[in-house]
Amino acid sequence: EAMACGVATVAPQKGGVYDFGIDGENIMLVDTTNEFACVEVISYLLKDKNLREKLSRNGIAKGLEYSVHSSTLSFLELMYELKKIRDKLFGRPKFDEVA
Repeated sequence: EAMACGVATVAPQKGGVYDFGIDGENIMLVDTTNEFACVEVISYLLKDKNLREKLSRNGIAKGLEYSVHSSTLSFLELMYELKKIRDKLFGRPKFDEVA
């Protein structure tokens, strides 16, 4: 959510962040068990405006991939593909067979 809002985001290296985060591209990953590393990454972001802007732009772009609109379209595409498979396997239902 922070990425989708355009915030230059720092996140733990562990967990599911690799499903959407690319270190140095749309997020900064850090070993959260290392206090010095956390301070270092945040300090670096505070000093580097270009990196903050890059993370912001790329974070917004990644967030759009998870929008309600995008998710709905993906779901409808899946349903359409499943219908095509059903029709191929079982034939198209006749009007009086449709519930």
